[in-house]
Amino acid sequence: MKKTGPARQYHLAPRTRSGSMPLSELVEFGRATAAGHGQKQHSTTSPGRRDPDLSGTCRSVDPDELGRRIRNLRLQQRMTLKQVEESSGLSATHLSEIERGRTSPTIGALIRIARSLKRDTSYFVELEERDEASLVTRERAVAIMPADGVTGEALTPGIPGSGMFSYRLCFVAPGAELRLEPQELPGGALYLIRRGTLEAVFGESRLALGAGDSAQASLSVPHRMRSMPGEPAEVIAILTRPLPSRPSSSHTGGGES
Repeated sequence: MKKTGPARQYHLAPRTRSGSMPLSELVEFGRATAAGHGQKQHSTTSPGRRDPDLSGTCRSVDPDELGRRIRNLRLQQRMTLKQVEESSGLSATHLSEIERGRTSPTIGALIRIARSLKRDTSYFVELEERDEASLVTRERAVAIMPADGVTGEALTPGIPGSGMFSYRLCFVAPGAELRLEPQELPGGALYLIRRGTLEAVFGESRLALGAGDSAQASLSVPHRMRSMPGEPAEVIAILTRPLPSRPSSSHTGGGES
């Protein structure tokens, strides 16, 4: 791996939130937790206050869906409301209201419930309910096209709390380029080059990557990867956010196993 520019390290400090957050903010908390950035809860005089740069970006599960997940998991573990009350410190009455979707838990309450049910907090707030283990066979691979001239497939649909999204990407022609804009929340990406050559730019760092090389970079800076002349480049990418994509077909066949 040849470095063609100055090396820098980029960090995005995790945010701290305050107060009793409504359900609409729990997704962002869950995503940050899944990415390995634990956050503290503090007392406040402004319940429900949002960080300005995140307003308008929060998406949340429906309170009924959140309650259904909690109830189903509790029943799967053969726990009564009283048992969850004893382990979480929340009253059985309040837990029942949450399970029926009549009230939304605060972040602190949801953390207690998650600990009682031995499940990652993000399981309850991710928009898609995921299994604890996932498998994608070759015939069921979901093809993606994140950019013109770049095809690939999602390697797995993900599991609760992993905060990871993995892909096999094929840059089908010289000059094919993948760009990722910087994000506000902490996160990163790991790239492994299986074949071909790529020019990669992460923030102010410019790298020449060949088969067998790997690179890791923060998603708080722009990413740009462009294929060089020669055979099509194939890359395994693991990120803490999903790639933007347009479904192309049920299977790409873009790379060799």
